Amino acid sequence: MALLYYNDSKDEEAIKTLQECIALRNDVIKYHRTLGTIYLTSGKHEEGIKEIRAAFKLDENDILTLNNAGCYYAIYTNDLHRGYYNLQEAIAGISEDTDEYTKKVIKENYNKMKLIIDKIEKGKANESIKVPDFRLLY
Repeated sequence: MALLYYNDSKDEEAIKTLQECIALRNDVIKYHRTLGTIYLTSGKHEEGIKEIRAAFKLDENDILTLNNAGCYYAIYTNDLHRGYYNLQEAIAGISEDTDEYTKKVIKENYNKMKLIIDKIEKGKANESIKVPDFRLLY
């Protein structure tokens, strides 16, 4: 239901629905990860990372959560190395059971981040680097 609200641009209804779900089942990683994604895309960055961290505590190897953490650190904190580390962990966690869309998104995010890190390491002092768009997963 929350995703239907979210896809219909009803972010507050989606947030409320997910908060209710978490109140009933705090141990479901998807609820925290999805709520974190909605918060981030709604400009509520502190709430977003709080939910991403809650998801991470439930499963430190969840590749969707690692992807979102990597995106958060790259986009909202400019901690590019921390973001890169999370995306490396997401890549390492891809298995033959991972669906193609998830693989594609994580690999694209990783490759974008790797280009940024390479530019930083090979770049000149005071050179500006544009951070590309990254995709969050829920």
